[in-house]
Amino acid sequence: MVFLTLDDLDNIFRRYAKQQGFGIVKAGGAYKQEKGKTPSERRNCTWKCELGGKPDARIRPSSRVLNGVSGKGVKKVNRKTKKVGCPVMLHAKVTKDGKWQIRNVVLQHQNHEPVPSISKYISMFHRDDLNAVRRRLFQHHDEGVSIPQIHSALVAERDGVENFPVSERQLRNVVDKERRLKMMEGLYQEREWWIPPYMKGMFWAGMRSTQRVESMNSFFDKYLKKQTRLYEFVQQYCKAMERRAEDEKQADADSVRFCHQLVSDFPVERVF
Repeated sequence: MVFLTLDDLDNIFRRYAKQQGFGIVKAGGAYKQEKGKTPSERRNCTWKCELGGKPDARIRPSSRVLNGVSGKGVKKVNRKTKKVGCPVMLHAKVTKDGKWQIRNVVLQHQNHEPVPSISKYISMFHRDDLNAVRRRLFQHHDEGVSIPQIHSALVAERDGVENFPVSERQLRNVVDKERRLKMMEGLYQEREWWIPPYMKGMFWAGMRSTQRVESMNSFFDKYLKKQTRLYEFVQQYCKAMERRAEDEKQADADSVRFCHQLVSDFPVERVF
């Protein structure tokens, strides 16, 4: 099968992965080499299932408390991983006339079963949903519309939360990230004014605040305020419960896509 461009092939495989319920990653590829020039054009590319590859069983030092022992240097194995050795892959190469031809493809999954209904919880497809509403998000937010109102409008357009997996927190994170970026750009442009008097020749990069972020506040504080009227209570409470149910679905989807490494050959470990 031949495609005109790399983007055409990438879009087709992404749509197939979303339809089937698994994520993909570009695992490798080579570029055309021309003497005296920096490689810029690909000559082949490989996509793989995001659950492909072997689990990382390396032991790393950790400062967390392990078995009642704390302190730097305690070793810990990270047993949570997505890697289960799934062989699904697609390899394509550029032909002489500049088109992309599929040379090898494996579509039979192993060690896991793709679930189409969890596609909306896979991070790469989350980004697609966010990018689709990004322009409207900033437009309405600049007009003074609150994040909950924007989210409710988007959910209503998609006929329910189940068809729009992007949460209020994700929309808020996008807005906050853009706000921080603009703030940093402004600070950088005016650096000659504020650095000398405040930093005294030293720039304290990496300094953080210990204050908790807003997302760690009480769950119901996002929906119920002391000013909430009685007739509004039921509607807001239903929204909160709907979001909580959606978060549980997200957790269930993650439990399908992630697995824990087995450290023994005992059958009972597979049960738990």
